[in-house]
Amino acid sequence: MKILSDPQRYLNYELELDKFVYSDLLKAEYPVCYLNDVRLQFNHDTSLEDAIEKWNRRRKKINWDNLFIMMHTENANIADQFVELPYKNKVCFVPFETSKESLLTIHYKNMDELKEVPFWKVVNGLATGNYKFYDPLELLLGNKNEKRI
Repeated sequence: MKILSDPQRYLNYELELDKFVYSDLLKAEYPVCYLNDVRLQFNHDTSLEDAIEKWNRRRKKINWDNLFIMMHTENANIADQFVELPYKNKVCFVPFETSKESLLTIHYKNMDELKEVPFWKVVNGLATGNYKFYDPLELLLGNKNEKRI
């Protein structure tokens, strides 16, 4: 939420290595860096150099006039903070009922095959196509997209 509150300021800071962390899930070490006072985990990279190179390349490509902000949280307070962010195109996936603009509830606990799956895995599965709760193209186009697929 800190970065989203002032992204242009944060993206002008340089990454600073904190440490490397081993992940049993990934079976590899990955770099953890600080961006000013925000800790970022680069769990898709095994080298600091790759993480920094990708970070710098991606931050240069940001179109500040056409942002789509997407995240997930299980915390209602964080979801409320997200709602207050000044972005036109945004969505936050939540596992609880809500009628607040920009929050989309994912009903998955009542599905036998998903009730033991952590929420973050369900949300990641939306991006990979493993789980289809909403049409991602409709979200990107700014449509409310309340019907389930």
